[in-house]
Amino acid sequence: MELQTQIYQVLFAPGYGKYYPCASSQDCDRKYKDLYLENPIVSVKDKQISIKLHLAGNTHVFIFNPGISDDITLTATPFVQNDTLYFKNVTMEQSSGDLLLNLSAALFKDKIEQKLQQNAWYAFGPSLDAITNQAKKQFPVKWGGAVLLLNLSKVHLNNVTVQAAPDQGIMANFSADLEVEDSSFAR
Repeated sequence: MELQTQIYQVLFAPGYGKYYPCASSQDCDRKYKDLYLENPIVSVKDKQISIKLHLAGNTHVFIFNPGISDDITLTATPFVQNDTLYFKNVTMEQSSGDLLLNLSAALFKDKIEQKLQQNAWYAFGPSLDAITNQAKKQFPVKWGGAVLLLNLSKVHLNNVTVQAAPDQGIMANFSADLEVEDSSFAR
């Protein structure tokens, strides 16, 4: 899935597969600077995008700096702005009732949700430009004794909806800008 690849490239690839939400953030409590996320798996859950992640690392909340290792799931509502897919209403769910995870999640979950909402996106612009350029090569079209003149200037992504099984994925709604050709040559 391209979205999973994009999220991995933006957030996880720079950290060699790990994303540290608090590592370079001034507004994040230093107690959580060594916690990281890894292994993102993007899927569909109801009408939302779901990203299952492994949360691991050490917290600095007790004397012994205990470690955390558990799975969390982030869900978000996709929305489109300027041909780019973003996420809003990001929420985090834990997979277990581990006491340390509960404590850390209560203090750390806002940061994870905020970082995903700010940094996880997918730009459709390059793909839409490629589609526009490919479509331009298809015209003019001869149609019987007539010629169909069409100049496609730009394809836009209007919105997306999430589709659950059996046709799981993101369904996109597109529109196009057309230029009207001068037909005076036909006279």
